Amino acid sequence: MVKFRLNIFFVMAILCILVLIGYLWLVLLPIFEGSLEYVLLPIFEGSLEYTQIKRIVTFSTALLLLSAVLLTMSMLKRE
Repeated sequence: MVKFRLNIFFVMAILCILVLIGYLWLVLLPIFEGSLEYVLLPIFEGSLEYTQIKRIVTFSTALLLLSAVLLTMSMLKRE
């Protein structure tokens, strides 16, 4: 039977990973998309820079989700 060995440091790391993913998609990407009204930042929607930034955010999200899964698997305790 598989049990979870709850470690507060792993839980905090997973929460930080989820907050970082939320920040990437809800704050960083809309800045370059142009949906948030910032005076100093130009609008990159449809440009090469926006597609590159979206690709980087997607790749970073995949890596962060993989690390969250690996942290969750490291908390498993096999008997």
